[in-house]
Amino acid sequence: MHFPCIDIPADSLRGRIFQITHADLNQQNKHDLAWRVVKLQVEEVKGFDCFTNFCGVSITRDKMCTLVKKWHSLIEAFVQAKTSDGYLVRLFSIAFTRRQNRQVKATCYAKQSKMKQIRQKMQEIMVNEAQKSSLKDLFKKL
Repeated sequence: MHFPCIDIPADSLRGRIFQITHADLNQQNKHDLAWRVVKLQVEEVKGFDCFTNFCGVSITRDKMCTLVKKWHSLIEAFVQAKTSDGYLVRLFSIAFTRRQNRQVKATCYAKQSKMKQIRQKMQEIMVNEAQKSSLKDLFKKL
């Protein structure tokens, strides 16, 4: 089916945020990276070309649902840090408790004091990784 070309003004595209899966950006491992969504913001339009800038990365809802389990504690942390090349990034991370070897108890909840310690450690790691790498290197690590 052929659709006629529609002229969209450049001003309406500038600033728009597009979402694309990480698998579509890479040639290999298509199914391994399909759950990671990359957000790109249009900075400039020249003819039929849109020049974009990185805007963010997130996880699809179905991947998040597969990670969350009953009878486990969910620990979330976020931090704002500056990369070595001067970009200010906001990082979010999640962690889960897990069963120990030969555990009899059905649940593996963490106490609030332990969750606070784990959250602080997560924030410390995220800040250190962000400060010692550039935005490009940080994106590769993620």
